[in-house]
Amino acid sequence: MQLNPLSLRAAVAVACLMTAAASAQAQTCTNGGGQGGRVKLGAEGFVPPWELGGGLLCNGQSLTSTLLAPASYDTRLLHFQLEGQASGRDGIVHARAKSQVLDGLLPPADRALPYGAFAEAGAVVNFTLSARPGTPASARARVTIDGTGDGLLGGQGRKTDQASAELRLRSDNPYFGIVSGWSSDSEGGVTDVFPGSFSSTGAERLVQYGFEGVGFFAPGSHWIQLDLAVWATGNAHVDFGNTSRITGFNLEGEEFDLSLPPGLFTADPNQPGHYILSSLLPVPEPASAGLWLAGLLGLAWRRRGVDAARSCS
Repeated sequence: MQLNPLSLRAAVAVACLMTAAASAQAQTCTNGGGQGGRVKLGAEGFVPPWELGGGLLCNGQSLTSTLLAPASYDTRLLHFQLEGQASGRDGIVHARAKSQVLDGLLPPADRALPYGAFAEAGAVVNFTLSARPGTPASARARVTIDGTGDGLLGGQGRKTDQASAELRLRSDNPYFGIVSGWSSDSEGGVTDVFPGSFSSTGAERLVQYGFEGVGFFAPGSHWIQLDLAVWATGNAHVDFGNTSRITGFNLEGEEFDLSLPPGLFTADPNQPGHYILSSLLPVPEPASAGLWLAGLLGLAWRRRGVDAARSCS
């Protein structure tokens, strides 16, 4: 059975129109000032580019589509069910992608499939640094951020089943970046390395990770953005939930003051200059609120290397 070229073009055009229509309904965020997500399905989602920051939809995006693949592999058509979901807010990102072959004869294992699902999300945290009186004009503040996350990804064991995820940390400071981290894999144990990317073709895997980013910033307004991209082809899925997040800020020295979005982070009373993501804190009984805050913040994510990072996973 052969697919008419006009039919193939029509199928791809329908997929593109669906994505374009969804995109037109939401405001587009700008790099460093917005946050959200974007989904691409079909031929566009097969080879995902890194385009985070520009074109993200502020309210995120969720798409599902059934597509018809070309029949050049053998004698039958393939029907794909493709799903994607992406959103980001306040330093927390969520991205999910799923690809499923509904019917048809699968191509040889060494052949790439023509369609995929791609979802990307970005979340910005804005902050301001103020120099205290007497601070030299050339002084810079050393800012460290901590992050953690986990996700599931897997396929059915064929080379055509690809499930992948990639994380990045960016800022208006071009010299800011990830300097250390750790990761654990349900198949491969724990390592003192944050790889930044994960992939699988076989049985579902659970991956967990932590990372630390460091940069020197001048007084003024700045932003840090956590990016997450996931994609799936063949019979594969990847879901990184709402767990990938910036969990803490740390300002070293006494020459600067750090201002963060109200309510988003809570100051650690036991460690001046350290702030932890407020949503990570438990909600205790009113009578014990003070004890919880003092004790748990002291035990929260602190920059004590790999062991502390692992304790928060």
